[in-house]
Amino acid sequence: MKFTWNGISSDTLGMIVEKYPSRPFPQRKCTVYSVAGRSGDLIVDENAYTNVTQEYEVYVKGGATLQTKLSTIAALLIGTAGYQKLTDDYDPSIYRMARVANAVEFLNSLNKFGKATLQFDCQPQRYPVVDEVWTHFVDNNGYTFTYPSVGLLPAYPLIEITGKHANAIPKIVTPTMTISIGTAAAISRIVIDFSTQSVYNAYNNQRPLYTSTIGTWEKLGDGDTIYAVEEAGEIHGLTVTVTSRRFGI
Repeated sequence: MKFTWNGISSDTLGMIVEKYPSRPFPQRKCTVYSVAGRSGDLIVDENAYTNVTQEYEVYVKGGATLQTKLSTIAALLIGTAGYQKLTDDYDPSIYRMARVANAVEFLNSLNKFGKATLQFDCQPQRYPVVDEVWTHFVDNNGYTFTYPSVGLLPAYPLIEITGKHANAIPKIVTPTMTISIGTAAAISRIVIDFSTQSVYNAYNNQRPLYTSTIGTWEKLGDGDTIYAVEEAGEIHGLTVTVTSRRFGI
């Protein structure tokens, strides 16, 4: 078995995974308050999840090339910053975003014993390897994207509008939000990011003029809809792409 992190497979580094890893499950984030004179605790739920630790027990074959292999492994683990995509053969249908949590300890153990446990600090989401992405050409007739029921958790979508002509007014409607972009300028790509609650021109990262956002930026899940329409101006049509960002745990 092997894993791949930051686009590099463990077996190309000479690391052999000894056994299948356990599957960690995240905990819900919440704050517990003990209130004087009140039975039980007060729980404030944050509607979010904690990170998890994914472990791989590996060994590296010894011999004259061991130190060369360790130098290459060290360059990857210590020289890479932040979260990177992590996949493995145990469950090839998903990926996590992960960072190495114990690089120095792991390398020292490999150097002494030729084997060690590598720990990845993972964000709680288990994303499908094939992302949920839908694209459709939209004009003044409009089009409705409907989220299928596939057992994934709701998430904040990313919506991209490409090919907006001058005087065209794209409009996006979700169950809780209506977004209208009324600028007279042509814009090649507009990004609507529900996670950051922002609408911006991808060219200059500026909010287009006369953009209105009415409602609340909520997560979308099974059965929810996103309606897109080019509602006014010169109707040329435009392309709308929805990335759901939904995930499992």
